[in-house]
Amino acid sequence: MRAALNVRQWAQWALDSGNLQPITHPINKKWKTDSRHLLIGFRCVFKTYLKKTPAQLDALRQFYKAVVGNARIEQAEEEKAEQGQLSLRLTPVGVQRLPRTEEEAQRCFRDILAGLGRCHELKSVWWFVICALMPFFAHTAFVHSLIDIRWPNVIERFGRWYLIDAEYAAVEGTPFPEGLKDVLPGAQTCSPESDLYMVGRLLQQLEDRVLGTEGKKLRDVLLSEKRREWTATRLATGHAWLARLRD
Repeated sequence: MRAALNVRQWAQWALDSGNLQPITHPINKKWKTDSRHLLIGFRCVFKTYLKKTPAQLDALRQFYKAVVGNARIEQAEEEKAEQGQLSLRLTPVGVQRLPRTEEEAQRCFRDILAGLGRCHELKSVWWFVICALMPFFAHTAFVHSLIDIRWPNVIERFGRWYLIDAEYAAVEGTPFPEGLKDVLPGAQTCSPESDLYMVGRLLQQLEDRVLGTEGKKLRDVLLSEKRREWTATRLATGHAWLARLRD
């Protein structure tokens, strides 16, 4: 009995301290919906998107090719594509959870903003050609809007945080999908600004004690028009709350 109590106390300490993470989805169990099949393994996630148009499938392929090497966005290898379906092998595998301490929150949002910053700055060869012919397009970026930046699409693995589920990732100017919640009020299309607003919504859903004074200031900036003065990369490297964080 004493041994059992000791094990329970150790497990509770490990969970509270963050040294052991709870399993949020059973390993090797397939999840099915009308739009996707999902199987989480120990080393990767197998996901099949269903009922997609050729344009939607091409957008997913282009996005995952563009973010190769982006250390804070999930990476994908194409398994199979046929008849409106796209099967992918995704990494990393992590835990869906909220930051529990201010330091965890700092690391989480530095990683999220750094990953978004690289997505906002992506430019293809064709982009340069188009801009040379039509300068109007020079401000555009490839926006990782998922278009769906929510806590279920954020995972943690060994102290690092990642954005996952790029089903709605789109080029700047793409209309938001119908029914999507928490998008920038009044906006009809996705943009780096709409991404930053959704990051602000993530901050809004954390307790004040986790954010601290500077974290609350970042939240207030992202939920106001002051977010237009920042880019994701500048926030990740230059905001007072995140810049003082040491690796």
